[in-house]
Formats: sequence, structure tokens, C-alpha cells
Amino acid sequence: MPKYKFHIRKKFKAYLKLYSRFSSLRKNNIKLSPEKLSRINYQDLYQLHYILNYDQYNRIMHQLENINAEYLRKKDKIKISFVLLDSAMWCGDELYKMFSMNPRYEVNVLLCEPKYALAPSAKMNFYSGVEKLKQFGINVKIVRFNDDFYPSADILFFLTPYFKDINKGLSLRNLPLTKLIAFIDYGLYTSDWGIKGDFSIRYVEWREFVDTKCRRDDIIRFLYRKGDGIVYTGYPRMDIFYRDQETRYQWKTVNPAAKKIIWAPHWSIDSGIKFATFQKNYKWFYEYAKTHPETTSWVVKPHPELMNSAVKTGIFKNDEEYRNYMNAWNSLPNAKVETGAYYQDIFKTSDAMILDSGSFTSEYVYTHKPELFLTRKTDKFSTIGRAIINAIYTADGSDFRRIQDFIENVVIKGQDPRKNACEQVFRKYLDYYTDLGKLASENIYNVFFNEFEYRKY
Repeated sequence: MPKYKFHIRKKFKAYLKLYSRFSSLRKNNIKLSPEKLSRINYQDLYQLHYILNYDQYNRIMHQLENINAEYLRKKDKIKISFVLLDSAMWCGDELYKMFSMNPRYEVNVLLCEPKYALAPSAKMNFYSGVEKLKQFGINVKIVRFNDDFYPSADILFFLTPYFKDINKGLSLRNLPLTKLIAFIDYGLYTSDWGIKGDFSIRYVEWREFVDTKCRRDDIIRFLYRKGDGIVYTGYPRMDIFYRDQETRYQWKTVNPAAKKIIWAPHWSIDSGIKFATFQKNYKWFYEYAKTHPETTSWVVKPHPELMNSAVKTGIFKNDEEYRNYMNAWNSLPNAKVETGAYYQDIFKTSDAMILDSGSFTSEYVYTHKPELFLTRKTDKFSTIGRAIINAIYTADGSDFRRIQDFIENVVIKGQDPRKNACEQVFRKYLDYYTDLGKLASENIYNVFFNEFEYRKY
């Protein structure tokens, strides 16, 4: 369909929605009422952006927020559900505990089995993530892709923007405006995908809690709602690095003095952001770890979608072959494969990281330890991403000499001339605690407390 016809069709549908849902075509005077909210879904609301300017649209959003907030302030119990696709998206326990400790909130996690989790490896990783969250005291409900499901929560706190991959009961089409939508992006703002994706959730969210000032500024500059509903709070998953608490992770080592290295391969071999270099180096990394047990200990932290991508692109024939590769790592005396949530302890106890993964590139800076990013020509970064890449170590994903030089000189010998540059980038772009004086979880919780504090009328 020609592009102009596509837009005409969208506008026509939006006008129909405007008239049928609001009984009006007066775009500057659209009125919501509490009675209307249950009859209008978020897909209806989303479609209006095709015919409204951002001021008109934001005016409707403010009406929606005010009606729901007034209702929630009167409730004795507010139900909040965190929505995520994989336990690795988990924002951390701190915020969850704050809600749990307040008797006004009932909180749980909706862990949604994604539609692509069909192969044994994917299912095994998904359900392993469920158990991890439960072990840490999180109230988890599994939502399978084809379940007959409807959320009971008053506020849905999405940690994923991918509506097409989760149960239809959580789609915009099936969520009435009587529920508020909050959002924390599951990845720190490193690639340019986090803004250029322009996900539909950003049209319908009550609040988005952003990790950095750069992301806040880019949302204001580039996206439709011009930053309405955006709050710079910092990144709750990184709160743990501002706390001096005991770590529990145990590495496999042959020699206690061996350096502990994380290798985190991304999934995007031939699609998505195309950061992955796994196809170039997966054999080399295994052979290096195998032949250097005295000097190195390894954790392999693959992206949840790596198996699907590696099989699709022909690196492995099938899921079983991929599992055999990961099992070979696990069989080494100096290596483990880890998936899912609670990897912060692995970060804290490590000595270095080698990766081609977007969010981890920024997250690892919070450890103040050296990292090596494996590059390819298709890499594209945000402002923060470019600053970090210029500060840390880089090597082409197939340049094994430079990778080995990083391991043996920077990590093992401790020669780290880029340390000061990394510290400067951290202070300028990532150090939200110094900016705001509180943990990200505290900042987010305070928004809820101030908005929904119980009031008698």
C-alpha cells in the first residue's frame, strides 16, 4: 500500500474512534468522564495521535490520569503488577520491597512467557528465571502466551515495550483506560534503538521513569508527547551498586587467583540492532577458556534470544546443538553459563567483562572495572553509548589478538590506562545518585506516594 494511502486510512480510523468514543470531532475540547473510561481501551486512545497534535493528546492524558488518581487515592488497597518477558528484565528487588512494605499496595510480577519461547532451551531459561525470582521472595504469576488472561491490577508497571510478544490480555486493545500504565525500559540507554523504536507504550503511559538525563532530553526532543509524563529517576537495577552489601555469587575456579571474566554475547546477528559478534568468535572464546584454566574463570551470560538467532542464522543446526555448546562451557572446570535475573552479583564479583550487548555496556560501568566492547560496522549508539565506547576498550569481534591482549594485559596484569576516562563518563552521564541524592527505587516510589497518598473525602 502506498505510504500516503496508509496515512489517510489511519487518519480516517482515528476520526471514527474520536466520534464513536467521544461523540465529538472538536479536537480542542475532548472530555473524558469516569463513566467513559471502562468503555475506551488504550488502542482507541493510541489511534488518536494520528489526528491530534501533542498538546491536544496530552490534555486527554491528563484527564485520564486525574480521574484514575482520584479514584486510587480513595482505595484502601492499590494493586500493582510488574510486567516482564524474561526475568533478566527485572528492575531489582528494592522497588518491589518498598511497595510490599506499604499496606496500601498489593504487588506481584506477571512473568509473561513470550511467543518465541518454544524451543527447550528458551523454556528452560524462562522457568529457571521464574524460580530465581521466587527464591528472592517475589510473588510471581506465570502468564503464558495463549492463556485466557485478564490483569486485575490498577497499575500495570511494564518493563518491556513489546506488546506483540506477550499475552493478548495485556495488549492495548484489551486494556481499558481504568488501568494506569507505568514504564521502565528494561535496558539502559546505550544504543540508539531506545528512542528510534518509538514504541506505542510511550503514547499511553502515565509515567515513564528514565535512567539518564540524556534519555529524558532525547524523548523530549524526538518523541510525539514531548516528554509529557517522563521522570528522570535513575535506573533501579543499578541501585545495588550504591549499596555496600554482601555478595553471594560463587565462581568456578581452578586457581583462586584466576581473573573472573564475564562474556555476554548479544542475539542480534542479522536483525535488530545488529550488535552481535557471536558468529565470529564463539569458538575462540571457548578454546581460550579451555586452555587457560589457571589464569581465567568465566561466566557466559547469553542474551535470552541468542539461541533463536544462532539457529536461524545457521551457526547451529538446532536447539540441541546450541545446548551442547553451552553444556561444553558448563563442563569446563573454570566456567559457568548463567541466564536470567540477579546478575548484579556476578558483575560485582567479576574482574572484567567482554561483550557486544547494548545495555550491559552502560550497566557494567557502575562496577568501575574494565570492559571490552566487541565492535562491528553496523553498531549505532546513543549519546551516552558513544561516550562510553570512546572511554572503554574496543576490538573488532574477530580481532583475537586484541581480545587476548585485553585479557592478558588489562585484566590479568592490571594495566588499565582507560580507568580515568571511564570514571569521567560515569560521573557525567550515569551517576544518578549524585544528581538526585536518592536511589532510583526511592525516586520512583516517591512519585507513587505523592500521587496516590490516601485521602479521605
